[in-house]
This record gives sequence, C-alpha cells and structure tokens, in this order.
Amino acid sequence: MKILFIASNIPSPKRKSNAVILRIANLLSVNHEVDVIFPKEIIPFWLRNKLKFKPLFRLNDFKQGSKNIRVFNYLRLPIKSMAFIFIKWFKLALASTKKYDLIHAHFLFPDGLIAQETSKEMGIPYVVSVRYSDIALLDSVSESSDTFRKAKSCLINASSVHVLNTYTGNLIQEKLNIPYRVIPHGIDLPHQLNCDYSNDICQITCVAEFISLKQIDWVINAVKSYKGNSNIALQIVGKGPLENQLKALKEDDDRIQFLGHIPHQEVLNILMASNIFVMPSTKETFGLVYLEAAATHNAIIAYHKYSINGIFEANEEAIFCAGYGDFKDQLYQLVENPIRVSKLADAALLKVRDLTWDKIIMSYSNWYYEQG
Repeated sequence: MKILFIASNIPSPKRKSNAVILRIANLLSVNHEVDVIFPKEIIPFWLRNKLKFKPLFRLNDFKQGSKNIRVFNYLRLPIKSMAFIFIKWFKLALASTKKYDLIHAHFLFPDGLIAQETSKEMGIPYVVSVRYSDIALLDSVSESSDTFRKAKSCLINASSVHVLNTYTGNLIQEKLNIPYRVIPHGIDLPHQLNCDYSNDICQITCVAEFISLKQIDWVINAVKSYKGNSNIALQIVGKGPLENQLKALKEDDDRIQFLGHIPHQEVLNILMASNIFVMPSTKETFGLVYLEAAATHNAIIAYHKYSINGIFEANEEAIFCAGYGDFKDQLYQLVENPIRVSKLADAALLKVRDLTWDKIIMSYSNWYYEQG
C-alpha cells in the first residue's frame, strides 16, 4: 500500500521530539510505501525567537534518517475555540504522479483536520489517531465551538479511529459515540534479564522528564515518608526544568539518588537491576518506558488514566493509582510484599511479549488493509 503519514509531533532538525511515529513509518516501509508530512504552524516574524516557535521558523523540507519529510504550512489561531477556523484554506498539494491508498493522521489536531480536507480533495480514505493532547483541547472548548465541530466531523467521517489505550477510546466513545481501534506502541525485547529478588534492598526506579505532570514529587515524598521494615532505594533517571526543586525535595535522604540523563542502554541496565518501576504521570498518552520496565521484569505503578490503562490488566499486570495517597499506599504494600512484586513482574513480562514491534506493525498493516 501507499500510505501518507501526517504527523505534527516528530523530531525536526532543531527540535527534539518523540521519534516513535517515524519508527512506525520506517518499520512499515519494509512492506509498504510510506511518505511523511509534517504540519508546521505559520510563525509570525515577531514570534520567531520564542522558545516554542524558534525551531519551526523558516523550517523547510528536511530529512530524518531514511525519511524525506515534507513540511506543510498551516495557520493556527491562538484562540482554542477557533484555532483551526482557516484550516480549509490550506490545501495539501499531493504529487499528481502518486496516488495514495490511505492517509494516517497521527493526531486529531491539526493532522486529522488536514487529512479530512485532503481526503475531500483527493478521494483518499483517512484514519485518525487520537492522543491525550487532543482530548485535552476538546475538554477546553464548548461543543458549539468551531474547534469541537471540526473535530467531531473529522472523527465521524474517518474510515477508522485509533487510540493507544482503552481509556482514551472510552472517552472518545462517551463524547462522540464513535468506535475505535486500540493499537499500542511496541518494544524491542532486551536479551538479558535480571529476575533475582534475593537482594536485601528493594530497588525502585523512576524514568521521566522533570516536569510537573510526571508527579516525580509523589515518588520522592513517598520514599522519604516510608518508615516500614523493608530496605528500599530510589533511582531517578532524567532531567528537566524542575530538577533543582526535586533535588531540594530529596533533602538528606540517602536512599534517593538522581542519575541525570543517561544513554538508553544504561537506562535498560538500571531497569534490569530494579524491582519496581514507578511513574504516576497524570497526562501520559502511552509511555514506552512502561513497556521497557515490563520487559526488564519490573512491577509497575502508573496513574489510572491514559498510559497503559486497558493494555495492562489492573492489579494483575500493573497497578494503577488514583492520587498521591493511593500511590503511596500501593507502593508501601508492594515493597513489603516481594512475592507480589515478583508475580506482577512475571505477568508484565508475559504481557509485553505480545507487544513486540513486529506484532504491532502487523496490527497496523491489517488495520490499513481493512480500510482499503
């Protein structure tokens, strides 16, 4: 099949971003022809030096790995309720020599809206992936707004709607009564595993960017407050704007260690030596690090919304908390019950073996063929 990806959240030459969409494009390219379009906001010259817009100003077509990325300019207003009111003025001109079989918009905003306009012009079916940021924007506007109406039209007219977890899908169904397909992200399983729970110390690990929504302060406060009989230690991997605040929150508790930003393989090595992985992020679209924690035989505690909710079975394959108090209680129960830690880690590892990239890419291919 000839597939067109429209993806607004991919790395560009001057902006780091999650590369998972390009990973999917590259893996699909083994059996399909996949082109990628990057929608870029038109940046007024007086905003060109703002941190958010600087990497995008005067950005032209670029290359990422083996993929040539075409840049598509569109206008987005700084008013949520009518941010995309002019979207239909910006037509995605496709080369007349190439007839795509399907368009995959990887976000609802603006990717899906652009895909819908392109579908009208070219007669090409489109599918839409919905992520947390899309739901957040829908929640911030009224149902009578231009933004909500455009989103509803886009999803209703799509050949299919894709989500990364059941929680997001249920929200879409509740809001718009639209069916959905769940295809999570995948993982490359590591070859070496540490499954030894004979160590006297229960090792807890958190890998996250130091921003408020990751709730790393929950993790630090819970470890600091633990007065039980188990020996515990916490390793925190990452960096970000809250680094100084989080390090100050640690105070003089020598059970807590900050490791900074380290190479990916070293992160996996740390996870292999870990017993419990925690990241109670409240606004996580999915979180590949949960799969990496499962693949390295960790018991997992995540927030009960988004992330791997619905992919991992609650209390059997992962624990989902509903707030700080619940997180703290669940963590304390785990560190004092190594048998349950082991059972949760075993179940998580078994689950993640069904989430390898080859199986996920096969799911995408089958889904695409169903739309043809």
